[in-house]
Amino acid sequence: MGGASVLQVSDKFLSAATLFAIIRLIKHMKAPDIFGIVIRVLGILLVLWSLWYLTFGVAFVIHALHDTGHESDSGAYFTTGIPGFIVGIALLRFGRMIVRFGYPSEKQDSEP
Repeated sequence: MGGASVLQVSDKFLSAATLFAIIRLIKHMKAPDIFGIVIRVLGILLVLWSLWYLTFGVAFVIHALHDTGHESDSGAYFTTGIPGFIVGIALLRFGRMIVRFGYPSEKQDSEP
Protein backbone atom coordinates (compact mmCIF):
# COMPACT_ATOMS: atom_id res chain seq x y z
CA MET A 1 0.00 0.00 0.00
CA GLY A 2 2.84 2.36 0.76
CA GLY A 3 4.40 1.64 -2.65
CA ALA A 4 1.28 2.78 -4.48
CA SER A 5 1.29 6.16 -2.73
CA VAL A 6 4.98 6.65 -3.56
CA LEU A 7 4.21 5.83 -7.20
CA GLN A 8 1.34 8.33 -7.24
CA VAL A 9 3.55 11.03 -5.74
CA SER A 10 6.29 10.37 -8.30
CA ASP A 11 3.72 10.48 -11.14
CA LYS A 12 2.43 13.84 -9.89
CA PHE A 13 5.98 15.12 -9.54
CA LEU A 14 6.86 13.92 -13.03
CA SER A 15 3.82 15.54 -14.58
CA ALA A 16 4.44 18.78 -12.65
CA ALA A 17 8.10 18.78 -13.69
CA THR A 18 7.12 18.16 -17.32
CA LEU A 19 4.56 20.95 -17.20
CA PHE A 20 7.12 23.30 -15.65
CA ALA A 21 9.66 22.48 -18.38
CA ILE A 22 7.08 23.12 -21.11
CA ILE A 23 6.09 26.45 -19.56
CA ARG A 24 9.75 27.42 -19.34
CA LEU A 25 10.27 26.62 -23.02
CA ILE A 26 7.15 28.50 -24.07
CA LYS A 27 8.27 31.63 -22.23
CA HIS A 28 11.33 31.81 -24.50
CA MET A 29 9.40 31.20 -27.72
CA LYS A 30 7.85 33.83 -29.92
CA ALA A 31 4.23 33.74 -31.05
CA PRO A 32 5.04 32.47 -34.58
CA ASP A 33 7.01 29.57 -33.09
CA ILE A 34 4.12 28.53 -30.86
CA PHE A 35 1.66 28.92 -33.74
CA GLY A 36 3.87 26.73 -35.93
CA ILE A 37 3.97 24.02 -33.29
CA VAL A 38 0.19 24.16 -32.90
CA ILE A 39 -0.29 23.85 -36.68
CA ARG A 40 2.02 20.85 -36.90
CA VAL A 41 0.51 19.12 -33.87
CA LEU A 42 -2.95 19.59 -35.38
CA GLY A 43 -1.62 18.11 -38.62
CA ILE A 44 -0.22 15.07 -36.84
CA LEU A 45 -3.43 14.55 -34.88
CA LEU A 46 -5.53 14.88 -38.03
CA VAL A 47 -3.37 12.37 -39.91
CA LEU A 48 -3.57 9.88 -37.03
CA TRP A 49 -7.34 10.35 -36.68
CA SER A 50 -7.90 9.90 -40.41
CA LEU A 51 -5.68 6.80 -40.50
CA TRP A 52 -7.85 5.39 -37.70
CA TYR A 53 -10.97 6.08 -39.78
CA LEU A 54 -9.44 4.65 -42.95
CA THR A 55 -8.42 1.50 -41.08
CA PHE A 56 -11.99 0.98 -39.92
CA GLY A 57 -13.26 1.73 -43.43
CA VAL A 58 -11.05 -1.02 -44.85
CA ALA A 59 -12.14 -3.37 -42.05
CA PHE A 60 -15.80 -2.71 -42.89
CA VAL A 61 -15.16 -3.34 -46.59
CA ILE A 62 -13.44 -6.65 -45.82
CA HIS A 63 -16.30 -7.60 -43.51
CA ALA A 64 -18.86 -6.63 -46.15
CA LEU A 65 -17.12 -8.85 -48.72
CA HIS A 66 -17.61 -11.87 -46.46
CA ASP A 67 -21.11 -10.97 -45.29
CA THR A 68 -23.34 -10.03 -48.22
CA GLY A 69 -26.54 -9.72 -46.20
CA HIS A 70 -25.82 -6.38 -44.51
CA GLU A 71 -25.03 -2.92 -45.76
CA SER A 72 -21.77 -1.34 -44.68
CA ASP A 73 -21.03 2.15 -43.37
CA SER A 74 -17.55 2.09 -44.90
CA GLY A 75 -18.40 5.01 -47.19
CA ALA A 76 -18.76 7.32 -44.20
CA TYR A 77 -15.34 6.27 -42.94
CA PHE A 78 -13.74 6.94 -46.32
CA THR A 79 -15.51 10.27 -46.90
CA THR A 80 -14.17 11.61 -43.60
CA GLY A 81 -10.86 9.76 -43.52
CA ILE A 82 -9.52 10.68 -46.95
CA PRO A 83 -10.13 14.48 -46.71
CA GLY A 84 -8.85 14.45 -43.14
CA PHE A 85 -5.67 12.74 -44.25
CA ILE A 86 -5.16 15.22 -47.09
CA VAL A 87 -5.73 18.23 -44.83
CA GLY A 88 -3.44 16.78 -42.15
CA ILE A 89 -0.65 16.22 -44.66
CA ALA A 90 -1.21 19.75 -46.01
CA LEU A 91 -0.88 21.20 -42.50
CA LEU A 92 2.37 19.30 -41.99
CA ARG A 93 3.75 20.14 -45.42
CA PHE A 94 2.68 23.79 -45.64
CA GLY A 95 2.86 24.70 -41.94
CA ARG A 96 5.68 27.16 -42.52
CA MET A 97 3.68 29.01 -45.18
CA ILE A 98 0.66 29.14 -42.88
CA VAL A 99 2.81 30.67 -40.13
CA ARG A 100 4.25 33.22 -42.60
CA PHE A 101 0.72 34.10 -43.70
CA GLY A 102 -0.43 34.53 -40.09
CA TYR A 103 2.69 36.41 -38.99
CA PRO A 104 4.15 38.30 -41.95
CA SER A 105 7.59 39.81 -41.47
CA GLU A 106 8.07 43.57 -41.13
CA LYS A 107 9.88 43.76 -44.50
CA GLN A 108 6.78 42.50 -46.29
CA ASP A 109 4.60 45.09 -44.50
CA SER A 110 6.84 48.03 -45.43
CA GLU A 111 7.19 47.11 -49.10
CA PRO A 112 4.84 49.02 -51.44
